[in-house]
Amino acid sequence: MQCLWRVLQSQALLWLSQSLVCQKFHSVSHIFDCKPRRPITTADHLALAVIKNLFPQDTQTCKDYGFERAFTAENRSKLLGLYIGQMDPGRIGIPPETINDWRVRGVLVEEIKAAYYKIPAQFRGGYFPWFLQNQHILDPSAVSQSNEKGDTMVLHAWRFTGGSETDSPTDIRARIKEEMYLGGCYQVLIIKCTFDEFCNAYRSARILKLFRKNGIDVNVRYLSDVLQKHRMNKSVWDLKQFAMQTDEQNPEGRIANSVACDYGFMNCRKNAETQALKKIYRTFFERLDADPLALHDAAIRGNIFGYLGSLMKLNKSSSAL
Repeated sequence: MQCLWRVLQSQALLWLSQSLVCQKFHSVSHIFDCKPRRPITTADHLALAVIKNLFPQDTQTCKDYGFERAFTAENRSKLLGLYIGQMDPGRIGIPPETINDWRVRGVLVEEIKAAYYKIPAQFRGGYFPWFLQNQHILDPSAVSQSNEKGDTMVLHAWRFTGGSETDSPTDIRARIKEEMYLGGCYQVLIIKCTFDEFCNAYRSARILKLFRKNGIDVNVRYLSDVLQKHRMNKSVWDLKQFAMQTDEQNPEGRIANSVACDYGFMNCRKNAETQALKKIYRTFFERLDADPLALHDAAIRGNIFGYLGSLMKLNKSSSAL
């Protein structure tokens, strides 16, 4: 009986120990709502992402822990899975304070490998083998060695999906970063609200209000204009959709009447003229400094040629403008 009691005591102590570790880990979320006893680090933001099983929303965290250099959604998911295995108390259970210390000392990669190597190979999961093949995502010293290869891959993928031939790797990454940010905001929103709330907000063009109601600050250029009246949006957004579509995406070349009227397509007599005008608008929208609302204002004032001419070189074939 005494032996059984000692076994029960040891199990109880083990459970209590694990429970305290788990509580300490999950208390990370509270430091963002309460007055913290220490400065909040990017490792705390990472721990919050691990708890929620979502990509980090903090820009510096994405930079510190490799999400900024994991260019595809698949790679970002695998990187998050690696950290879940690393930080979840039910797995390896490394606390954010230790993770932050590793990063500050520049030994994050080595320590991650050391922690996983302590586990039998059959229990390491699939994310660690992937990490061994992609260490450059976390190792700044390896970035310069992989930049050329990474840039080539990014350019090929971008152009294959219909991206501009003139976009540089820097331009592409800036666009991807903005899309990642918006996608992350929606991830948080659909967790905080119900399906009916989201549908009703969309139908009534109140998505932005739903974001604010749930404490989510969304800072994306022109998003408010696009979402405010999605049933009666400005024709410039239909123009952008038409201009950016490939022939495969729009084989019949369908164009909204408002676009044809407002942006000169009704003046085109031949398909070649339509395609040339479409190319001009596509070139405009591909610019990082493109301002669709300024183009819309120029259309209202009847000065599209003057506005676009101030940004790019136009020739006589652009007379349809």
